[in-house]
Amino acid sequence: MYNKCMALENIIIRVYQLKDYDQVKQNLMEVEMYDEDIYSEKRIKEKIEKDNKSIFIAEVDGKVIGNIFINLDWAVIIFGLCVKKDFRNQGIGKKLVDAAVAEVKNKGYKSINLLVRENRTELQNTYERWGFIKDDIYRWMRREIK
Repeated sequence: MYNKCMALENIIIRVYQLKDYDQVKQNLMEVEMYDEDIYSEKRIKEKIEKDNKSIFIAEVDGKVIGNIFINLDWAVIIFGLCVKKDFRNQGIGKKLVDAAVAEVKNKGYKSINLLVRENRTELQNTYERWGFIKDDIYRWMRREIK
């Protein structure tokens, strides 16, 4: 485990690079967010070819410890935000969100959205502290295609 103070001093927020894929996939799997349709290596490569500032990485000592994705296709949404367990509660998630917000603002957008599971009230409270407000409630539904 890293020294928490040392981690914060050495943290770098940067854009995603192709070499980051395996570590990003591992981060998403660790928090049970990985979905092959959304986060396949091919889809991520296409995403950054379209906009190389659509994924940001938190890195400490060459290790990818967090990531965030930005969607601008049909709505401005951040998703895929995760920080490795040993690095949580150190402000890294906020740094990633701040990088995404700055990028979206730089592109001229006036708001940004995210989805949070209804039962994740602690996480909702965190996002509220970071300036997000609760909006309409929708039920996310999905259908497997066979």
